[in-house]
Amino acid sequence: MKIFKSIFVLYILASVFGVVGLSVLSGLGLSHFESFVIFAIWIFAVVIILSIIIKKKLEKINQLSYDCKVNEYMNAYRKLTPFGKRERAFVTLSLSTGYVYLGDMDNLKWTLDDVNIEFLKRMRKGIGSVVCYYNNYVLYYLSVGDIANAEACLERMKEAYDSPTVNHLNKATYDEAYITKRIFINMAKGDFDGAEMHFKLSLETAKQTIAKVAATYFLGEVYTHYGRLDEAREAFAYCAEHGGDTIYAKKAKEKLI
Repeated sequence: MKIFKSIFVLYILASVFGVVGLSVLSGLGLSHFESFVIFAIWIFAVVIILSIIIKKKLEKINQLSYDCKVNEYMNAYRKLTPFGKRERAFVTLSLSTGYVYLGDMDNLKWTLDDVNIEFLKRMRKGIGSVVCYYNNYVLYYLSVGDIANAEACLERMKEAYDSPTVNHLNKATYDEAYITKRIFINMAKGDFDGAEMHFKLSLETAKQTIAKVAATYFLGEVYTHYGRLDEAREAFAYCAEHGGDTIYAKKAKEKLI
């Protein structure tokens, strides 16, 4: 709630209104207990309604990145006003993912360095944030050719979610991210075994444009490695057309020249 200034102000106003209402109810002869119950119901309803509004707002922002409009996504997150530690961590990690999509690795590193990973590990329901942190650090280290640190971060990522307390659906998502980064590391070492099958499967199951573009781009890299240049060109042409302002579109256009 503290991420959106306007929503937080509405919450404060609703709370003040509730306190005033509580006083009025008490003056009408209701017992303190009855007044408190009504006040609690009011606050609970306000929180539920505002939470739904927040969810819709975040979905709208995140849809920008899914549609390969990453700069718009970044601008939207930069306008947020995170007041607490949890909220700042959420916004910072969201921005770091945007830098991944833009291929801005300098700002990616700077942003990740600003994250307190120990706080994320202590945070209730913070596993997803820890996974995101290490996932994005793997990509940074790969971008600078530091395979050793990329592998170390990948294993820390695995350790973060390899727990029986993690929801099986979330675990499946984390496993997919882990396997993808493992293949990236293998490709960086010159080992492309299994990469084509993996990215083809990713493409088949992708629901978001950016996921389709990313999978197609890496398929183009695989095709290039194996000398299948017509297939590579077709893949890069798709990325150039549908990739918006992502790094995948930028690199694809360079490869098509």
